[in-house]
Amino acid sequence: MDVDKFLALSETFLRDVMRKVELEDRLRMREVCRAFERLVADTSAGFCGRGWIQLGNNKTYIKLGNLEINTERSSEDLLEQVLQFRRCFFSGISFERFRILLDDNAYSSQFLFGFTNNLQTEELFMKASSDIQLEMAVALFSGFPRSKTSIFIDYCPDTQKLLSLNSMEHIEILFGNGDISSDVFFKLLISHKDIRLEESVRQLGNDYQPGHVNITSQKWARAMQIISTDSRDRTVELSVDPSSIDHWLSDFGISQVAESGAVCGEFHVVENIDHGRSMTLCYRNCWTSIDDLNGVSKSVIFRVSLFV
Repeated sequence: MDVDKFLALSETFLRDVMRKVELEDRLRMREVCRAFERLVADTSAGFCGRGWIQLGNNKTYIKLGNLEINTERSSEDLLEQVLQFRRCFFSGISFERFRILLDDNAYSSQFLFGFTNNLQTEELFMKASSDIQLEMAVALFSGFPRSKTSIFIDYCPDTQKLLSLNSMEHIEILFGNGDISSDVFFKLLISHKDIRLEESVRQLGNDYQPGHVNITSQKWARAMQIISTDSRDRTVELSVDPSSIDHWLSDFGISQVAESGAVCGEFHVVENIDHGRSMTLCYRNCWTSIDDLNGVSKSVIFRVSLFV
């Protein structure tokens, strides 16, 4: 190939071509000449499927399509080298889905803002395990206003930090040593599409107490009213104290041994397995599945289907 003739082509054409060049081939192009180095650095890498960044625990793992950077160390100098590599490798890049697993290091925030500059993704997922990481996630999410965003929070966060999150496609929280109030639950319900609030199975010491979402039978009905008026398919899953669910059913005249097809007020018993082992109820177009009714731990899943 005549390099000079190739580089003499229009800038628009070259940018379109470079968006279709595989990442591995961009690396090889840099070795041809200085002009190709500049071309690679100044153009977008196009669409690369899925990406991943994981920091912390003395590990740095980055996956861009089929290209991986994996090292058993993490330091400010190393991340600066990765940033320099990124600057030389492409000016922008697009993904279908991108995942970021955060850590508490102060230099990680600067690295992530630099690495995700001019990065576009249809779906963005983050995992936060501390208030520092949650603050970092809030700041990073603000740079992706057009992406469907999701977060997994595997600790019991500060309420104000939790409520500072903008609307999410999916939010999941593993909590323990404390309950989530109904006020916080309803704020999450109104702000986010799919929600999972689940008690953490990790033991936090001798003073560990199971955590639940505190919600009365009337507020349970209110939650279903909110969900059933939504125009989207939604799933909301809660960890609820067993006695609360007993009160829900009792207050609305629903027997744990009600036959499938029974009607109890506004509720329709869709399915009742093994006389109350699990039950599925329908309220308008909101389906409620309650698992392990006779066990020591119970969970409830709200689902709304547009096809009921």
